[in-house]
Order: sequence, then C-alpha cells, then structure tokens
Amino acid sequence: MRRWKQDCRLRNEAGFTLVELLASLAVLSLIIGLIGSVTMFGLKQYDQQVYVAEQSNDYAYALTVLSKEVRSAEEVVISAGSITVDGVVFAQSGSQLVKTTQSGKEILADNVKTGGFQVVENTDKTIGITLENAQTDVKQKMYETTIYLRR
Repeated sequence: MRRWKQDCRLRNEAGFTLVELLASLAVLSLIIGLIGSVTMFGLKQYDQQVYVAEQSNDYAYALTVLSKEVRSAEEVVISAGSITVDGVVFAQSGSQLVKTTQSGKEILADNVKTGGFQVVENTDKTIGITLENAQTDVKQKMYETTIYLRR
C-alpha cells in the first residue's frame, strides 16, 4: 500500500510537458512580433512627421526671408527660376534654394523639387512665389506666398 501511495505522489507532480512549453513559446513569439511591428510603425511615422515639420519650418523661413527682402528692395528683377533683389540672387541650385550675396551663399531650403521654385510677377503689382518639396515618401506639398508691392 505504501508503494502505491509513493507512485501516486510521483505521478501527480506539477510540471510542463514539451507540447505545452512549445505552445506557450509560439504564443509569446506572436505577441513579441506584433509589439515589434507596432513599435517600428510608430517610429517610422515619428521620423516622417519630424521631417515634414522641419521642412515646413525651412520653407516658411525661406519664404519669409524672400518676402522681407522684396518688400524692402529698391530694385527687383524676376527671371526664369530666380529673383534678384538689390543684387542678392535667390535661385534654385540642384535641390536647394540658395541666397547668393557678395559675401557668399546661404542655403534657405533643402529638397526642393526640380523646377519647384517659381517666381511669377502678376499684372496687379503682386509677386507669387512657390516652393515644392522633392521628397517622394511623404505627401507632396506646395508652399506659396504672394507679395503685394507698395510702389
């Protein structure tokens, strides 16, 4: 009788079988995979939003500088793809909008689409300026301003 009780005690020991262990590892792997993919998606979205915010800030700065220069200028000359304001040239150089002065060049904006910097003189004494981004993995956006001349 004692031996039977010892055998029963050995059979009732708690533990995991190999099948239970493999099943729990499979479920755990799925959960870790889902968490990893959600995290990677979030990081990609974050990077994209940071880029769009930086670009928006750069383009707004470039348009503000250009508007300020034009409004205070004595002479403004508009040609294809560039504008010259009192000897200072604003033009696209590759994928950059560049301000060229006698002392050197200053990059105002990066990733400008080829032909994305346009200056148009309208008949109602306004100048329209357009910047368009060249980045393909973000939504294409066009930045515009209209300068009303007071002369």
